[in-house]
Amino acid sequence: VSTQSTGSSGINAEYGISKICVTSQMAMSMNNSATLFYCIFMSVWVAYFLESWKRKQALLGHIWGVLKFDEADEQVRPTYTQNCDSWKYNPRTRRHEPYMTKRKRFSRFLTTFSLILVILACVLIFGIAVIVYDLAVYLALFNVSSMQKYARWFSSISAGIMSLTLIIIMSKYYGKFAVYMTDWENYKTQVEYENTLTIRRYVFEVFNFYSSLVYIGFFKGKFNGYPGNHPLVFGVKMEDCPPGGCISELATQMAIILAGKQFIFTFSQFVIPIIFSNKGSCWDRCRTKVEEVDQGSYKKKAVKSPWERDYVLAETRDVFCEYLEMIIQYGFCNNIL
Repeated sequence: VSTQSTGSSGINAEYGISKICVTSQMAMSMNNSATLFYCIFMSVWVAYFLESWKRKQALLGHIWGVLKFDEADEQVRPTYTQNCDSWKYNPRTRRHEPYMTKRKRFSRFLTTFSLILVILACVLIFGIAVIVYDLAVYLALFNVSSMQKYARWFSSISAGIMSLTLIIIMSKYYGKFAVYMTDWENYKTQVEYENTLTIRRYVFEVFNFYSSLVYIGFFKGKFNGYPGNHPLVFGVKMEDCPPGGCISELATQMAIILAGKQFIFTFSQFVIPIIFSNKGSCWDRCRTKVEEVDQGSYKKKAVKSPWERDYVLAETRDVFCEYLEMIIQYGFCNNIL
């Protein structure tokens, strides 16, 4: 049995119905009657996780004594005092305090907001570039008779790896940019500073990690018209889903991003510190096993002072990245649902 389909070049071509069996079977393996029970389980788990998180947060707040914390009593950040060029009398404290004018604060906020919009536009442009790359690779391999069977999968996997690379690069450099711009805005208290930085990082990471998944799940193949009236872009039909649907391609994209991101994060957080922390000790062991100091009639091992041992320890890291990683993983679980 055969039917007609409009190919990526906009030309009608016949293909056998049996050719869509593989993609249809893969779609059924991910979207079948058992999916209902999985969705119920995920819904219960998501609600349980959130409530457990709230309970843990309240418990730690009670132990640390910060449940009734008043932000008005928080101390002014030293950098705020250092970077303010004007002072204002505070009737509450009855003394002059450093002050930043509303005009200067608004201008800095507007500049930062505009730059963030530009960066988000760059992320969108990179996403479009990945789509064009996927389509170009698919068309190039589809014209090779020996690669027609693997053209769709090779283009999807390579586009997923390319998307992951761009995501990691943008996430790394935007993190530094967000810290720099938040410092430049010069917030008065540490709570205001951390809240602003958290919102900026979270909004960007959500847009950066999930935009490709949202496109494949909700928009890909939805604007291709109908047979005989396909909209063409530069003479080429818009990107379409495989005959069995986009569920298999969505699963491939999610697996590449989730597994690749977790591998890179684990390697950078655990493997690299172990390598650099043992580099000096391995060099010392190769140079000499035991360093001895002559003291009269006996020899004594040289013992390093506590500050010398503390000097070779790894630098203290902020736990913000750990919490952000947890939230991103939680979002992937919801995307799977």
